[in-house]
Amino acid sequence: MHLLVFAGTVDGAAFIRFACRAGHSITASVATEYGLDDLKAALGADSDAVSIIHGRMNQEQIQIYLRRNNFEAVIDATHPYASEATH
Repeated sequence: MHLLVFAGTVDGAAFIRFACRAGHSITASVATEYGLDDLKAALGADSDAVSIIHGRMNQEQIQIYLRRNNFEAVIDATHPYASEATH
């Protein structure tokens, strides 16, 4: 299954690690360079199996990205205060 995970939390990294080890194809999206470094550190060796994109996207950019890729599910594992991503 090809999954897009909006990450940014420890729980998000744990989910990505679990899904990756279960054989799913994962693209993780983080908003900042700090988030990128943090996710890579949290994933450790599993980070090589995950495609990670970074940079904030607004609603229109997210919609375009979703249309261009064939994700079977989208998971919001962002910080509770990341209202733009959740919206």
